[in-house]
Amino acid sequence: MYLSLNFPSARSAPKRTGFHSKAIRFPFQSEQGLKLALRFPDRAPRIVGRAKETFARSNRNRTPVGTHRHPNGVVVQATCRSERLDRRRGGILAQVADQTVWGIHAGAYGEADTVFMDQSVIAIGWPLMGDLSGLPADRDAFKHRLAETYPGTKPGAIPTTAGMLFRFLHEMRTGEIVAYPGKRDRMIHLGRVIGGYAQSQQGSQEYVNRRAVRWERHVPRTHFTQGALNEIGSALSLFQIKTTSDEFLAALAGRADQIVDPSDDPSTGAVAVQVAESTETFIIKSLARELKGLPFEGFISHLLECLGYRVRSARVNQPGFDLIASKDHLGLEPPIIKVQVKSTEGTLGDPEVSQLYGKLSGGESALFVTLGSVTGKARDYEASKPNLRIIDGQELVQLILEVYEQIDSSYKSLIPLRRAYVPAPPEAG
Repeated sequence: MYLSLNFPSARSAPKRTGFHSKAIRFPFQSEQGLKLALRFPDRAPRIVGRAKETFARSNRNRTPVGTHRHPNGVVVQATCRSERLDRRRGGILAQVADQTVWGIHAGAYGEADTVFMDQSVIAIGWPLMGDLSGLPADRDAFKHRLAETYPGTKPGAIPTTAGMLFRFLHEMRTGEIVAYPGKRDRMIHLGRVIGGYAQSQQGSQEYVNRRAVRWERHVPRTHFTQGALNEIGSALSLFQIKTTSDEFLAALAGRADQIVDPSDDPSTGAVAVQVAESTETFIIKSLARELKGLPFEGFISHLLECLGYRVRSARVNQPGFDLIASKDHLGLEPPIIKVQVKSTEGTLGDPEVSQLYGKLSGGESALFVTLGSVTGKARDYEASKPNLRIIDGQELVQLILEVYEQIDSSYKSLIPLRRAYVPAPPEAG
């Protein structure tokens, strides 16, 4: 499948991409990639992974499958070309258009890099599993062997690890594409699987489960979008590349010879969002697992102290609120804040919030803190009360991040974080 960008004139071609033709053709593997380009036709050259531009020489053997006219005059047309024509022109894309693209790592620090590159293989570890070809072609058999040979493996990790080993042996096919992000040379190595499963300890006694590959191209990371780099940076040792497979296929075909401009890469801005979401999920999961009931109440008390408040616990027989916070040492000067703490991960409604609010006396304020979320009615109730504040799980994470350096080490050990910088999209204007 190909995408043609037909410009009204050569002048209307995007200047930043250096195009000077009226028609430019790009290869696509997936329908998802096609839809993305149809949505952003003026940025399609960047979105498809820097596919090298070529002229649309002829309309022969083309069948339109979708057309979109952009307000700026660019006509985007998706077409299918005959496989025979592409092969006659020597195009690699005709051979790989529908193939699976696998991503693989050579260890957390690239320990097996020399094995991969010097011996032209891909490999995964778990040598105590023995010869995988001796196991039944059944995932449960792989799980059982893994649990037996690696008893220290966490129960939740067994299906994932056993699944990778199973796929390496039974789902990866000869001729399919492999993408390996080298940690030492910072290149994306692209090749094809040319052999079946075999065991070997040559060069490494750890990475013994192997398959032969033919490395065909070695492309700098800078020639891929941030979205593609994120996908190939999976925490798994072996995985399928699906969302950005078009980029790797284009690179294999020699159509990724330009550095991606971050300002034109729509996935760059998504990195910060993904990191923020992952961090938020990690913090909420950790608190939900480690701090339930009174321990979570103690954490919120400590967090308020980090924010500059003096906090004391409410009376044991005092229903409706758990903590009392104030700015002064004695808790006599306003504002006096009554705090209700909920460690549930579910959704709470306005009855719980209104119960807290009903405990206020003149001049006091209320703070409702939950690890989960609240209903729209609860938010409406909050909006109607100027001395009421609700903090849900998302807002709680933001408060934690603001004062993380001040948090006691005992709590930091429950939610270990480190400062990092992530790419951000350029500001508009």
